[in-house]
Amino acid sequence: MSSPETSTAAVFLDRISNLSDDILIHIISSLPTKQAFLTSILSKRWKNLWCYVPDVEFIEAKDSGSKDSFDEFVYYVLRSRETAGNHSIRSFIMNVEHHSSRLYDLVVGKSPELPYTTILTCTTLVVLKLNFMDMGDKFSPFNVTLPSLKTLHLTNITFEQDDDLMYLIEGCPILEDLHLFEVFDGTYADCNWKTLTMLNRADVTECYISLEAISNVEFLRIRLSRACQSCYFPTFHNLTHLVLNYDWDTVAKMLLHCPKLRNLDLYQVCFLNLTIIFVFSFLIIYVFYFFFSVISR
Repeated sequence: MSSPETSTAAVFLDRISNLSDDILIHIISSLPTKQAFLTSILSKRWKNLWCYVPDVEFIEAKDSGSKDSFDEFVYYVLRSRETAGNHSIRSFIMNVEHHSSRLYDLVVGKSPELPYTTILTCTTLVVLKLNFMDMGDKFSPFNVTLPSLKTLHLTNITFEQDDDLMYLIEGCPILEDLHLFEVFDGTYADCNWKTLTMLNRADVTECYISLEAISNVEFLRIRLSRACQSCYFPTFHNLTHLVLNYDWDTVAKMLLHCPKLRNLDLYQVCFLNLTIIFVFSFLIIYVFYFFFSVISR
Protein backbone atom coordinates (compact mmCIF):
# COMPACT_ATOMS: atom_id res chain seq x y z
CA MET A 1 0.00 0.00 0.00
CA SER A 2 1.40 3.35 -0.96
CA SER A 3 2.01 5.98 1.70
CA PRO A 4 0.01 9.26 1.77
CA GLU A 5 3.17 11.13 0.76
CA THR A 6 3.67 8.91 -2.30
CA SER A 7 0.04 9.29 -3.31
CA THR A 8 0.22 13.08 -2.96
CA ALA A 9 3.37 13.23 -5.09
CA ALA A 10 1.77 11.05 -7.76
CA VAL A 11 -1.34 13.27 -7.86
CA PHE A 12 0.80 16.40 -8.13
CA LEU A 13 2.91 14.89 -10.93
CA ASP A 14 -0.24 13.82 -12.75
CA ARG A 15 -1.69 17.33 -12.54
CA ILE A 16 1.46 19.12 -13.64
CA SER A 17 1.85 16.66 -16.52
CA ASN A 18 -1.45 17.90 -17.91
CA LEU A 19 0.16 21.26 -18.68
CA SER A 20 1.24 21.99 -22.23
CA ASP A 21 4.74 21.07 -23.43
CA ASP A 22 5.74 24.72 -23.72
CA ILE A 23 4.88 25.39 -20.08
CA LEU A 24 6.66 22.26 -18.86
CA ILE A 25 9.77 23.12 -20.88
CA HIS A 26 9.68 26.62 -19.39
CA ILE A 27 9.56 25.09 -15.90
CA ILE A 28 12.44 22.70 -16.64
CA SER A 29 14.46 25.61 -18.05
CA SER A 30 14.81 27.01 -14.54
CA LEU A 31 16.83 23.93 -13.52
CA PRO A 32 20.56 23.32 -14.08
CA THR A 33 21.23 21.01 -17.04
CA LYS A 34 22.02 18.00 -14.85
CA GLN A 35 18.77 18.32 -12.87
CA ALA A 36 16.79 19.03 -16.05
CA PHE A 37 18.11 15.76 -17.49
CA LEU A 38 16.92 13.84 -14.40
CA THR A 39 13.31 14.86 -15.09
CA SER A 40 13.34 12.33 -17.95
CA ILE A 41 12.79 9.49 -15.45
CA LEU A 42 9.53 10.92 -14.07
CA SER A 43 7.29 9.40 -16.74
CA LYS A 44 7.01 8.76 -20.48
CA ARG A 45 5.48 12.22 -20.87
CA TRP A 46 8.64 13.80 -19.44
CA LYS A 47 11.15 11.58 -21.22
CA ASN A 48 12.21 14.02 -23.97
CA LEU A 49 10.98 17.38 -22.68
CA TRP A 50 14.37 18.28 -21.20
CA CYS A 51 15.91 18.01 -24.68
CA TYR A 52 14.11 21.21 -25.71
CA VAL A 53 15.45 23.43 -22.94
CA PRO A 54 17.10 26.38 -24.77
CA ASP A 55 19.95 26.91 -22.29
CA VAL A 56 22.75 24.38 -21.82
CA GLU A 57 25.24 24.65 -18.97
CA PHE A 58 28.07 22.24 -18.15
CA ILE A 59 30.01 22.91 -14.97
CA GLU A 60 32.74 20.51 -13.93
CA ALA A 61 32.49 20.58 -10.16
CA LYS A 62 35.13 19.08 -7.89
CA ASP A 63 32.77 16.19 -7.10
CA SER A 64 31.67 15.62 -10.70
CA GLY A 65 33.66 12.40 -11.03
CA SER A 66 36.28 11.53 -13.61
CA LYS A 67 37.08 13.61 -16.68
CA ASP A 68 35.83 10.84 -18.96
CA SER A 69 32.47 10.61 -17.21
CA PHE A 70 32.02 14.38 -17.48
CA ASP A 71 32.86 14.33 -21.20
CA GLU A 72 30.43 11.45 -21.74
CA PHE A 73 27.67 13.36 -19.99
CA VAL A 74 28.26 16.40 -22.24
CA TYR A 75 28.10 14.21 -25.33
CA TYR A 76 25.02 12.35 -24.13
CA VAL A 77 23.11 15.57 -23.48
CA LEU A 78 23.89 17.06 -26.88
CA ARG A 79 23.34 13.77 -28.70
CA SER A 80 19.93 13.38 -27.01
CA ARG A 81 18.95 16.89 -28.11
CA GLU A 82 19.88 16.06 -31.71
CA THR A 83 18.01 12.75 -31.61
CA ALA A 84 14.94 14.63 -30.42
CA GLY A 85 15.33 16.97 -33.39
CA ASN A 86 16.39 20.05 -31.44
CA HIS A 87 19.43 21.78 -33.01
CA SER A 88 18.72 25.17 -31.44
CA ILE A 89 20.70 26.49 -28.45
CA ARG A 90 20.18 29.93 -26.92
CA SER A 91 22.85 29.83 -24.22
CA PHE A 92 25.91 27.56 -24.03
CA ILE A 93 28.13 27.64 -20.93
CA MET A 94 31.05 25.28 -20.45
CA ASN A 95 33.13 25.70 -17.32
CA VAL A 96 35.71 22.92 -17.16
CA GLU A 97 39.03 22.39 -15.42
CA HIS A 98 40.71 20.13 -17.97
CA HIS A 99 41.66 20.10 -21.62
CA SER A 100 39.64 17.69 -23.73
CA SER A 101 39.87 17.04 -27.46
CA ARG A 102 36.27 15.76 -27.43
CA LEU A 103 34.92 18.95 -25.91
CA TYR A 104 37.12 20.92 -28.29
CA ASP A 105 35.45 19.18 -31.25
CA LEU A 106 32.04 20.25 -29.98
CA VAL A 107 33.03 23.90 -29.87
CA VAL A 108 35.26 24.46 -32.88
CA GLY A 109 34.51 21.69 -35.38
CA LYS A 110 31.76 19.31 -36.43
CA SER A 111 31.96 16.03 -34.61
CA PRO A 112 30.96 12.96 -36.69
CA GLU A 113 28.74 11.90 -33.79
CA LEU A 114 27.12 15.34 -33.40
CA PRO A 115 26.99 16.99 -36.83
CA TYR A 116 24.66 19.84 -35.84
CA THR A 117 26.11 20.98 -32.52
CA THR A 118 29.18 22.92 -33.59
CA ILE A 119 28.84 25.78 -31.14
CA LEU A 120 30.72 28.40 -33.15
CA THR A 121 28.32 28.06 -36.08
CA CYS A 122 25.08 28.00 -34.06
CA THR A 123 22.90 30.71 -35.58
CA THR A 124 20.49 30.76 -32.61
CA LEU A 125 23.15 31.21 -29.93
CA VAL A 126 22.75 34.37 -27.82
CA VAL A 127 25.10 33.64 -24.89
CA LEU A 128 28.45 31.82 -25.06
CA LYS A 129 30.73 31.32 -22.06
CA LEU A 130 33.83 29.14 -22.26
CA ASN A 131 36.50 28.44 -19.66
CA PHE A 132 39.84 26.66 -19.89
CA MET A 133 40.25 25.65 -23.51
CA ASP A 134 43.19 25.45 -25.90
CA MET A 135 41.84 26.10 -29.38
CA GLY A 136 44.79 24.35 -31.05
CA ASP A 137 46.12 24.72 -34.59
CA LYS A 138 42.95 23.26 -36.17
CA PHE A 139 40.83 26.20 -35.09
CA SER A 140 39.60 28.23 -38.06
CA PRO A 141 38.09 31.57 -36.98
CA PHE A 142 37.00 32.27 -40.55
CA ASN A 143 34.25 29.65 -40.12
CA VAL A 144 32.77 31.35 -37.05
CA THR A 145 29.14 32.32 -37.68
CA LEU A 146 27.31 33.65 -34.64
CA PRO A 147 24.80 36.16 -36.01
CA SER A 148 22.64 36.18 -32.85
CA LEU A 149 25.36 36.24 -30.19
CA LYS A 150 25.11 39.13 -27.73
CA THR A 151 27.20 37.87 -24.79
CA LEU A 152 30.70 36.37 -25.11
CA HIS A 153 32.75 35.44 -22.04
CA LEU A 154 36.14 33.76 -22.52
CA THR A 155 38.28 32.74 -19.55
CA ASN A 156 41.63 30.93 -19.65
CA ILE A 157 41.53 30.47 -23.43
CA THR A 158 44.59 30.02 -25.65
CA PHE A 159 44.64 30.54 -29.41
CA GLU A 160 47.54 29.16 -31.42
CA GLN A 161 47.45 31.65 -34.30
CA ASP A 162 47.81 35.43 -34.29
CA ASP A 163 44.55 37.33 -34.78
CA ASP A 164 42.36 34.27 -34.05
CA LEU A 165 40.64 36.12 -31.24
CA MET A 166 40.02 39.11 -33.49
CA TYR A 167 38.42 37.02 -36.22
CA LEU A 168 36.30 35.10 -33.71
CA ILE A 169 34.91 38.33 -32.26
CA GLU A 170 34.28 39.73 -35.72
CA GLY A 171 32.12 36.67 -36.35
CA CYS A 172 29.72 38.08 -33.72
CA PRO A 173 28.27 41.16 -35.50
CA ILE A 174 25.75 42.17 -32.81
CA LEU A 175 27.92 41.50 -29.73
CA GLU A 176 26.91 43.64 -26.74
CA ASP A 177 28.73 42.15 -23.73
CA LEU A 178 32.37 41.04 -23.93
CA HIS A 179 34.39 39.54 -21.06
CA LEU A 180 37.98 38.43 -21.62
CA PHE A 181 40.22 37.07 -18.86
CA GLU A 182 43.58 35.42 -19.49
CA VAL A 183 42.98 35.01 -23.22
CA PHE A 184 46.14 34.73 -25.33
CA ASP A 185 46.69 34.68 -29.08
CA GLY A 186 49.93 36.59 -29.62
CA THR A 187 48.28 39.65 -31.19
CA TYR A 188 49.81 43.02 -30.27
CA ALA A 189 48.80 45.32 -33.13
CA ASP A 190 45.84 47.67 -33.45
CA CYS A 191 45.74 48.11 -37.20
CA ASN A 192 43.42 45.20 -38.16
CA TRP A 193 40.73 45.49 -35.48
CA LYS A 194 37.34 46.89 -36.41
CA THR A 195 35.12 48.81 -34.01
CA LEU A 196 32.43 46.63 -32.43
CA THR A 197 29.57 49.00 -33.10
CA MET A 198 26.95 47.18 -30.99
CA LEU A 199 29.20 46.60 -27.96
CA ASN A 200 28.12 48.46 -24.82
CA ARG A 201 29.98 46.58 -22.08
CA ALA A 202 33.54 45.19 -21.96
CA ASP A 203 35.66 43.67 -19.18
CA VAL A 204 39.22 42.94 -20.29
CA THR A 205 41.94 41.60 -17.97
CA GLU A 206 45.14 39.76 -18.87
CA CYS A 207 44.25 39.93 -22.53
CA TYR A 208 45.23 42.19 -25.42
CA ILE A 209 42.53 43.82 -27.47
CA SER A 210 42.60 46.97 -29.53
CA LEU A 211 41.10 49.99 -27.77
CA GLU A 212 39.58 50.97 -31.11
CA ALA A 213 37.57 47.73 -31.15
CA ILE A 214 35.88 48.48 -27.81
CA SER A 215 35.60 52.27 -28.17
CA ASN A 216 31.78 52.16 -28.50
CA VAL A 217 31.14 50.85 -24.97
CA GLU A 218 29.22 52.54 -22.17
CA PHE A 219 30.91 50.48 -19.43
CA LEU A 220 34.57 49.46 -19.53
CA ARG A 221 36.75 47.64 -17.07
CA ILE A 222 40.29 47.20 -18.33
CA ARG A 223 43.83 46.78 -17.14
CA LEU A 224 46.24 48.83 -19.23
CA SER A 225 50.00 48.42 -19.14
CA ARG A 226 52.61 51.18 -19.39
CA ALA A 227 53.20 50.01 -22.96
CA CYS A 228 49.83 51.56 -23.78
CA GLN A 229 51.33 55.00 -23.34
CA SER A 230 52.62 54.76 -26.90
CA CYS A 231 49.36 53.28 -28.23
CA TYR A 232 46.67 55.11 -30.12
CA PHE A 233 43.82 56.14 -27.82
CA PRO A 234 40.50 56.48 -29.66
CA THR A 235 37.70 58.66 -28.35
CA PHE A 236 35.18 56.75 -26.23
CA HIS A 237 32.11 58.74 -27.23
CA ASN A 238 29.61 56.66 -25.21
CA LEU A 239 31.68 55.72 -22.16
CA THR A 240 30.04 56.72 -18.86
CA HIS A 241 31.59 54.21 -16.41
CA LEU A 242 35.30 53.36 -16.41
CA VAL A 243 37.16 50.97 -14.11
CA LEU A 244 40.90 51.36 -14.63
CA ASN A 245 44.12 50.21 -12.98
CA TYR A 246 45.79 52.87 -10.85
CA ASP A 247 48.51 54.43 -12.99
CA TRP A 248 48.36 58.23 -13.18
CA ASP A 249 49.94 58.48 -16.62
CA THR A 250 47.47 55.98 -18.04
CA VAL A 251 44.54 57.53 -16.20
CA ALA A 252 45.35 61.03 -17.44
CA LYS A 253 45.69 59.93 -21.03
CA MET A 254 42.53 57.84 -20.91
CA LEU A 255 40.42 60.63 -19.39
CA LEU A 256 41.28 62.94 -22.27
CA HIS A 257 39.36 60.58 -24.55
CA CYS A 258 36.18 60.07 -22.46
CA PRO A 259 33.99 63.17 -22.94
CA LYS A 260 30.84 61.66 -21.33
CA LEU A 261 32.46 59.92 -18.36
CA ARG A 262 30.42 60.06 -15.14
CA ASN A 263 31.91 57.30 -12.96
CA LEU A 264 35.60 56.51 -12.54
CA ASP A 265 36.80 53.63 -10.37
CA LEU A 266 40.52 53.09 -9.85
CA TYR A 267 42.17 49.94 -8.57
CA GLN A 268 45.76 48.96 -8.01
CA VAL A 269 47.35 45.60 -8.68
CA CYS A 270 48.05 44.33 -5.21
CA PHE A 271 51.07 42.26 -4.29
CA LEU A 272 50.04 42.01 -0.63
CA ASN A 273 49.38 38.27 -0.83
CA LEU A 274 52.86 37.62 -2.19
CA THR A 275 54.34 39.75 0.59
CA ILE A 276 52.43 37.80 3.25
CA ILE A 277 53.61 34.50 1.77
CA PHE A 278 57.21 35.71 1.73
CA VAL A 279 57.10 36.94 5.36
CA PHE A 280 55.36 33.76 6.53
CA SER A 281 57.94 31.58 4.78
CA PHE A 282 60.77 33.60 6.32
CA LEU A 283 59.28 33.18 9.81
CA ILE A 284 58.96 29.41 9.35
CA ILE A 285 62.60 29.15 8.26
CA TYR A 286 63.67 31.30 11.20
CA VAL A 287 61.68 29.18 13.69
CA PHE A 288 63.18 25.96 12.34
CA TYR A 289 66.67 27.49 12.46
CA PHE A 290 66.17 28.61 16.07
CA PHE A 291 64.71 25.22 17.06
CA PHE A 292 67.56 23.18 15.61
CA SER A 293 70.11 25.61 17.09
CA VAL A 294 68.70 25.00 20.56
CA ILE A 295 68.69 21.23 20.08
CA SER A 296 72.24 21.14 18.81
CA ARG A 297 73.60 22.87 21.93
